[in-house]
Amino acid sequence: ASAFAAMRSPCARSSRQRTAAVRSIVFHGSADSTVSPANADAVITAALGPVRGAALSLPAKDGASVTLYQDQSGATLAEKWSLAGLDHAWSGGAAEGSYTDPKGADASAEMLRFFLAGSGGDHS
Repeated sequence: ASAFAAMRSPCARSSRQRTAAVRSIVFHGSADSTVSPANADAVITAALGPVRGAALSLPAKDGASVTLYQDQSGATLAEKWSLAGLDHAWSGGAAEGSYTDPKGADASAEMLRFFLAGSGGDHS
């Protein structure tokens, strides 16, 4: 019960002060009734820490939209993916898997692209 309560409300904030952003990528399905979308926003806020740069929203593949959070030099620090129609499932996962949805953006491939690109990574 406590796990479900945590997923339905925003993440608790840490009392630790961060001095730099932590590169992060977050995926959230628009039809997810298990995890609140506020959690995605809280993860992004925590990851950016004191860095306040530009947020750029773009259409992405397969009906998804992505918001890039960039520092003043234009380096992407975080991405937040909103996956249209996705329930509580892994986007782009195998049809025979549990809690997976083969439709939509391939979350595994996007994570690899993001983290392999490093601090100067492009969204393409």
